[in-house]
Amino acid sequence: MHLEIDPRLAARGLTTFADIFEHPEAEIISGHPTRNVARLVIGTERLFLKRQLRIPWKDYWHSWQAGFGLVDRSRREWQTLLALRRHGLSCPEPLAVGFDGKRSFLLVRELENAADLHTFLARHGHDQRIRECLAERLGGFLARFHGLGFIHPDLYAKHVFVRRSDWDIALIDFQRTTRYRFVPWHARWRDLAALDASLGEDMFDESLRYRLLETYLQNVRARNRLVEAMRAVRRRSRYLQQRRKIQAMRHPWRFVAEPNRLESAALPMADLAVEGAP
Repeated sequence: MHLEIDPRLAARGLTTFADIFEHPEAEIISGHPTRNVARLVIGTERLFLKRQLRIPWKDYWHSWQAGFGLVDRSRREWQTLLALRRHGLSCPEPLAVGFDGKRSFLLVRELENAADLHTFLARHGHDQRIRECLAERLGGFLARFHGLGFIHPDLYAKHVFVRRSDWDIALIDFQRTTRYRFVPWHARWRDLAALDASLGEDMFDESLRYRLLETYLQNVRARNRLVEAMRAVRRRSRYLQQRRKIQAMRHPWRFVAEPNRLESAALPMADLAVEGAP
């Protein structure tokens, strides 16, 4: 048994593994046979509970290979969140993590006043200045993220959030994150290609993609790799775009006919993205 709980939760009577894992008010919003994600409101806190109902041995092996030791996915994400927040990168606040030998959970606070990247871009599609600023912020954020040694195999637009008040960037869903001493260039290109592939041209035009990549390379002091990066990212992005789930990510608003329905249609996607549903 391993358990870490934020004192604020313990003060509300949540002190055991079962108190959180089996919380009666946890509402499942997405899941698979061996894991699910539930929304949970405790007092004024809006939380997401990510539960593993069964932990296959391969999860421990993959975590060890990824630089986290022989731990389950919940602990792997917990370690990543703590490290990112320690270095000033925005991500969900981890509040509790637990493992009882067969099952595990991770409890995080919902990102406040933030929208997933598609939603944010849709709401500000009329302002190119905002999009250009956002492209630069994305490039700078991802440069810092990789600079800490992390990669994000699921770096899709639905896992990138923008705070509405100051356009601060945040990432979510780190169950498959790997940490290196130095992130190889090919791994960086794969991350950037995943984001590129998940953004439709109507949301993010070619000039913005160039600005993002240029800012990224300036921040990692590798401006001389621009041509290499553009070729690698585009090649990988074209390959990813053949996948059905990526095609759906690129055009999340295609079934919305009236502009005034845009925001209401965006909310379910944003909610699902907060908890990191695939």
